[in-house]
Amino acid sequence: MKVKYTSSHIKSQIYINAVNWGLLFLRNTDDYNFLKGSQNLAAAYGFAVTATMASSTLFMIWIFKRRKK
Repeated sequence: MKVKYTSSHIKSQIYINAVNWGLLFLRNTDDYNFLKGSQNLAAAYGFAVTATMASSTLFMIWIFKRRKK
């Protein structure tokens, strides 16, 4: 995967094109699955928050393990 740094001063800000397209695909899939009725909006929001927290946790664990080495 090609990683682009968005800032020359701060190396922690990156952009990965493949991840961006993957997130777009997942978001559109969620729209199709959850938004068939208005009663599913709360479930879609809860899923989005949970998925964001889980992915952030996994990435931080991965980063901390790499930094230990």
